Amino acid sequence: MRSENLILSVVCAAGVGVAVTTAWRGRKLPVVSAPMKAPQTAGEDAQDAVRSVSTVLAAGLVAGFLVAGLGGRLLMRILGATSGDRAQGRLTEADEVVGEITFGGSLGFVVFVGLLLPAGTSLIYLVVRRFLPDPAWIGGVIFGLLLLATFGVDDPLSSDNVDFRILTPLPLAVTLVVVTALLFGTTFAALAARLDSTMGRIADPGWANKIGYVSLVALVVPFFLIPAIVYVAIRVIDRGRIGVLLEQRPIQLAGHALMSVAAIAAALIVLRTTVEIL
Repeated sequence: MRSENLILSVVCAAGVGVAVTTAWRGRKLPVVSAPMKAPQTAGEDAQDAVRSVSTVLAAGLVAGFLVAGLGGRLLMRILGATSGDRAQGRLTEADEVVGEITFGGSLGFVVFVGLLLPAGTSLIYLVVRRFLPDPAWIGGVIFGLLLLATFGVDDPLSSDNVDFRILTPLPLAVTLVVVTALLFGTTFAALAARLDSTMGRIADPGWANKIGYVSLVALVVPFFLIPAIVYVAIRVIDRGRIGVLLEQRPIQLAGHALMSVAAIAAALIVLRTTVEIL
């Protein structure tokens, strides 16, 4: 068991290291790259829409695997080690045993927490990204904060989460949850920006093109497929009119102002929840 814990801990730490490196390298990229030439046919509109969906799906799956999946397991291992003998062997909110990291439990955690949930949030990013500020690291921090204040306050950053009655020290537990959410946001935004600037824009996009379109396999899940179909259909019917409208300066100013208000509100929600936990 100790060797299994050690191996998984090393793998998880390596995944977090890759995420940090990815976020750092893409930190200065614009959230949305320069717009392509306006498509002239319905087929070109559909192709561009599918490219956009595949871009955010790929970013969500990779960032989710590295940060929410591997990083989440590493977080559990760290807190299990700092919580003392009293916490060892107890069940967490996710029915995991404190102090144990098994391959089977890790696989289930990575699939559901590290892949499915981040893939779902990536479709939200597709809608709001035009109003996130540049560069990617700032937009990513805000996106991660928004996710934490909406989905995260239910779990894992919930004052009712039984984990906070088991794991110690509480300040470290809360800090790791918040840092993980922000790291996911920045890694995700950096990846999405990188893919957005390469997919379909160069003759041989290599790994970016492959990862992007392979991610469309996630659309076998109806929860992802339905909004993706709606998005592509709107893009085909709209023929670029909404995009042109959203690029207008008054709309951009209003959108950025609204996003700033949402970010402040999210920060206050996270702060309030943190105080309740501590």
